[in-house]
Formats: sequence, structure tokens, C-alpha cells
Amino acid sequence: MTGGPRPDLTGQILDRRFRVERLLGKGGMGAVWRVQHVESLQALALKTIDPALAANPEAVDRFLREARAAGALRSRHVTRIVDAQTGYVHDGVPLPFLVMELLEGRTLQELLDLLDAGRLGAGQLMWVAGQLGRALAAAHERGIVHRDLKPSNVFIARDHENDGQPIVKLCDFGIAKLLGDAPALGSDAGLVTHLFRGEGINVLINEGFRFESRRGSFWIAGVDDHMVGKTDVRASLKGSFPDEMKLLLAHNPIIFREAARMNVDLTLSGHTHGGQIKLRDDEKRLLPRRRLKAGLHKRRNAQIYITRGIGTVVVPMRYQCPPEISLLELRTAE
Repeated sequence: MTGGPRPDLTGQILDRRFRVERLLGKGGMGAVWRVQHVESLQALALKTIDPALAANPEAVDRFLREARAAGALRSRHVTRIVDAQTGYVHDGVPLPFLVMELLEGRTLQELLDLLDAGRLGAGQLMWVAGQLGRALAAAHERGIVHRDLKPSNVFIARDHENDGQPIVKLCDFGIAKLLGDAPALGSDAGLVTHLFRGEGINVLINEGFRFESRRGSFWIAGVDDHMVGKTDVRASLKGSFPDEMKLLLAHNPIIFREAARMNVDLTLSGHTHGGQIKLRDDEKRLLPRRRLKAGLHKRRNAQIYITRGIGTVVVPMRYQCPPEISLLELRTAE
């Protein structure tokens, strides 16, 4: 077993206790296996980390965080963690793993995909929301914020303690935040990049590519965030033609002046760094000079569009600034 591709663990025994029966699923960070305890013969689920991430402290910390967060909760609506081994080595290769109760059923996302309308009925929605609310309430009472609530992390399982009736289970506390206990989690840019690329998403870090269609082509570039890395607009434009349209993706709108000097036609910025709080009367006095508000701005022949976004930045709140998802349509000039 090497540290490169994901190993096939089928038939192997991990930590002298868990016999791997088959693969249940895999994602950007690792895989989940159906296992059987060699002594009790109990069927369980075992989650392993991708070997390429096993040496990444942030990835291993995420595993440990999931075990501690879910293990701290006493709710039937949270996936039960049975065991965790972050220092386990298998055949000479680090292989951190979590052992969880084995769930039988479907994720909410899988269920939605099967429905013709793609959504639940009113009664079904109320049932799911009620049970999911109990899981979230239990987490919040212990100061735990899930931070990754989505249909693929909600499981509709068979409750074997209640004659196999369906029950909602909240899964994957890997990026949960323990309030008052730790700084912002998931800050390792390399880990985030690896997870995105593992799902087939191209991450542009000071680089770009040419997008071509029947109507023509233009250059799409992306730069690193200057607060956590090094921003290099020039490198992101390497390979572009002088006369073709250039579109730049930037986390921080502060990059706009430099982009305009390098003839970038349109910059798209993720948020306004604190702009989720809008103080109408005192806005001009309180906002730093030169800060651009959400919306479209022009500077000579360059433009930037800043979205208000859907989350928060440093201050975990929004005030007089509704969340926003922007859909832009680019058209060729006539």
C-alpha cells in the first residue's frame, strides 16, 4: 500500500478489530467502508482519510474534530461515533479512521434526486425539518455549529430501535466549529483546494485558461487571496492575448486597481470584507475610504462586480444586508 492512489481495503483487517467488507462511498477527502468487528460481529461504517492527506495536520484535525463534535452529542438524530484512531498506521502508511454506526437508507440528496418534482411535499418537509431541528438544537446546546448543513449530510435511515421506522440523522461534523474553543476552522488553503479538485472542480490560484465557444473566446483568471497567500495578477494573465477579453476572479475587491492597470475587463469579487453589515446613516463615516460597496463599479475601461454573498466574514452576523447570489450574463458588444 503506498501513499498515492486510494487503496482497496476490501478483505483486510484494520487495527486487528475491523474486517473491511466493501466500499460504501467515496468523496474528495476519503472513503467510507462497511466493516465488521472481528469479535462482536457488529456491522459498522469506517471512514478513512485519503492517503495523500494523511500527512496534512489540518486534514487529520478535521477527522478528530468530527469525532469529538459528534461524540459530544447525545441525540438519536446525530450519527453515533464508535471509535477514532488518528495515529493508526496500516502496512507502513498512515491511515487515520473513524468508526461510526452503520446507517441503512439514503441521504436526503439521493431521495430528492429520485423524486420527479425534485422536492419534498409539505408534510415530508415538516417531518424532516422537525427531526433535523432536534439534531441542531442538541449541537447548539453544546456550543457546536455544524457549518456544512446540506442534503448530502442529512441521512434518512432505518431506526432499528423503533421497528425499522425512518429517522433523520445529521452526518459529517468535519468542519464543525466549537464556539469559544478554537479559531476559525478549515483555514488550510491546500486542504480546501485538494477537496475541490477531488470533486473535479478546477481551482485557479494565480493562473488562468482560455474559454472558447462558437461566439469566440476570452481569458478566465483567478488569483490567491492576499490575506492568506500571495496575489499575482500578472501570473494569472500569462498566456492571454493582449486584445482578448479578460475576466478575473478575486476573493477580495482590493485587487481591482491592479487589475484595471493590467487591462482586465471585468473583475468578479466574492464579498466586500465586512460589507455584510450595512449602517445606513453612518456608512460614509464608518467605512474605510476607497472601500467599494456591493454592486457594479467602473474605472476607466475596467469594471468590477462585488456580490454581498451568502455568508459572513469576521463578524458572524448580517445586518441590513440581505444575502445575495448573483447570476451574471456576459454578452458580446455589438
